[in-house]
Amino acid sequence: MTTDFKKAALDYHEFPIPGKISIALTKPANTAAQLALAYSPGVAEPVREIAKDPENVLFHGWQLPHLGLSSRCTF
Repeated sequence: MTTDFKKAALDYHEFPIPGKISIALTKPANTAAQLALAYSPGVAEPVREIAKDPENVLFHGWQLPHLGLSSRCTF
């Protein structure tokens, strides 16, 4: 591995923001009313709908495919 490649790889993972994955809101959350809809007490309504019928998760929750990834690199 060349020094240039090593630096490029380190820069790639650090700039402009460290990391490769981020989470972004899909709904507005700028006001107290919007936050109440997103979290307590508003989050209870979709949870109740999902409890009634788990298929409702497709409308009120995460949609597939979602992937959880964990890695531990040792060199």
